[in-house]
Amino acid sequence: AAESRAAVSDARATRLALGFAGLAGAVGVGSGAFGFHGLRRMLSARGRTDLERWQKIWEIGVQYSLVTSAAIAAVAALPESTPRKRTALGALTAGVPMFSWSIQAYVLSGASAFQYLTPFGGLAMMGGWSALAVGALLEPPADEDGYGDGGENAEESARLPR
Repeated sequence: AAESRAAVSDARATRLALGFAGLAGAVGVGSGAFGFHGLRRMLSARGRTDLERWQKIWEIGVQYSLVTSAAIAAVAALPESTPRKRTALGALTAGVPMFSWSIQAYVLSGASAFQYLTPFGGLAMMGGWSALAVGALLEPPADEDGYGDGGENAEESARLPR
């Protein structure tokens, strides 16, 4: 029963992570389009100057949102459930709003309070990437062939270079 609950919990966490990745990806694409087509006009109408600087800042938020949403989807799709995978998903997921979206909120509002959140989002993203690296390099595979499937792919695994 405990294994069944853990499997349901892992499946739910995977669905939530994939859902968030889809949302973050959609927001990234939409905000990228807005940044290209309407950001300068909006900022200019609000009396902002140095529009090139503001657009570059905006683009950083877009880029990190898109890259991280793809990473979240890729990590969520990994077959094994490990503590480092869960840590990577949590940290990367927290990093998107704290880093990318706080940058965009800062550009839109001009409120410097958002700048104080951005470094924590960057640290969360770095933690997520680090957890992924440590998990890949240090955690043993779930079974002999490394697929986490109880050995069903042992023949295929034997053909892979070690």
